[in-house]
Amino acid sequence: MIATDARQAEFSSNEIDTLEAYRPVNRVAIASLITALASAAALLNPLLWSLPAVAVVMALIALFQIRKSNGEQRGAALAKVGFGVAVFFASWSLSWYLTDYYVLTKQARVYGDEWINLLREGKIYEAHQLALPGSQRAKSGTSINELYDSVLHEHHDDHEKADNQPKPPAREEEAMRRELPMAYREFIGGEPMRQLVAIGKSWQFTFVRVVSVSRGDLHNSFVNLEYEIGYTENERPAKLHIVLRMQRTLAAREAQWHVSTVSRPQS
Repeated sequence: MIATDARQAEFSSNEIDTLEAYRPVNRVAIASLITALASAAALLNPLLWSLPAVAVVMALIALFQIRKSNGEQRGAALAKVGFGVAVFFASWSLSWYLTDYYVLTKQARVYGDEWINLLREGKIYEAHQLALPGSQRAKSGTSINELYDSVLHEHHDDHEKADNQPKPPAREEEAMRRELPMAYREFIGGEPMRQLVAIGKSWQFTFVRVVSVSRGDLHNSFVNLEYEIGYTENERPAKLHIVLRMQRTLAAREAQWHVSTVSRPQS
């Protein structure tokens, strides 16, 4: 008692009350709140969904530690706020992702079906237009057949002559006409496009599945769709599976789609 009285004599009564009332804040509770606030990043990419999960776990650990401390630690309110914020961002991210997934796949199906129908009808030029980004397509009202026939014929007949003459000023339409022949040859020259064009018109297609959905950045999303092409070869039924990589680009609040690549499914 004497030693205790001597220690207490060194402090005023107000200081003694302050020391006895002081309880450290649980560090895990603080970390859970910080992680929960960072969970907003989960809205940008599903790969960051681990952030709200980590925040929830940390909040539960903090609450457990505070309860076991028998009043020596505080921070329960911080842990509860962190738990609520993490659950909020987790729910928001999941609902947003599911909605975006539904919209993306639905729109991709519409463009994918339209693109394959053009091929089946023998409208190769129109199909190639849908395989180009919106900025590289012909302007509205342009006759696609006349454009391709004139550009491809001009490029074939005057290729050497054009190389020896000075090029006109770089304009959007002139650049498009110069680049169109090479882009078209690359479009129909690879597989499986070459086989699809060779099949002709006597074939049917069936949607198989959504292979994958991914996001490049805030403006570009990608949807891979698998289709089955049924046709007749040497009077026997045959099948060809293709994967369309559909790209959606958001520009000026509008969604522009195009078929970026056509490939075979990975085995």
